[in-house]
Amino acid sequence: MQIFYSIQNKILEKNADSELLKKNINHSMDIASLILREQKESRAMEKRLSEIKEKRMVLKENSTALMSELQSIVDELRLQNEPKEQKLKKIYGYVQKEMDATFILQNIFQRLVHASQVNWVEDPKLRDAVIKAGKNLLCF
Repeated sequence: MQIFYSIQNKILEKNADSELLKKNINHSMDIASLILREQKESRAMEKRLSEIKEKRMVLKENSTALMSELQSIVDELRLQNEPKEQKLKKIYGYVQKEMDATFILQNIFQRLVHASQVNWVEDPKLRDAVIKAGKNLLCF
């Protein structure tokens, strides 16, 4: 507090030191006001940036929804224009893949049971599972 009082008294004097001190104080005040003005402008720009980001996210969500809707329409049109023979071939291909995978799993299961040397004939649940695993998949 005493420092500020002595500075105030020094400023009130009319000499070269007081003029230099006044210039320094005025310069400091100008810099402080410039900083405050720049901070205010920075806050306004940050606010605008966040608003633009929010609008961008909304536009991105809308465009994603429109693109997915467009893709579903294109898929439907593709399926409608595709001949029945090609559809059946695709379905048959999927079924064939599933049957191959099931056949491999059945063989693995049977080999595990046989390799474990468990008496699977005496256990009714295990016997049913082994017999079902041995059935041909082509007999629907």
